[in-house]
Amino acid sequence: MRLTLVSDEKTILSNPDEVVRLACEGQITADDHDASKEPIRSLLGPLIFSRTVLLNMEKATYISSSGVSWLLVCHKQFNQSKGRFVLHTVPPVVAQVLDMLRMSMILTIARDETEALRLSSGGKA
Repeated sequence: MRLTLVSDEKTILSNPDEVVRLACEGQITADDHDASKEPIRSLLGPLIFSRTVLLNMEKATYISSSGVSWLLVCHKQFNQSKGRFVLHTVPPVVAQVLDMLRMSMILTIARDETEALRLSSGGKA
């Protein structure tokens, strides 16, 4: 899995309330990284979990059980730090796994970025 920052880094640093946009590409597995180096923390630092992050999953090709576990750990870290973590534009192959595991009962999952923005501000879908 490759995570990339979509938002302008200068904007993120100047306005801590702004939504941070990330994109993931490839296979989502926790096997891709050292457990002590969580990918979002590695990319954006430990304070990111108190922010709002939208994760575009459009280019994800697969998700393993360890990848689902990683999403759950991220969700927990954002909740504990009073941040928001919203997944959006989930491709069918990944959505099928998340649906089968009923992850929409735990994770915030939006159809697209517009809905993700609405959900991240506390609005209903």
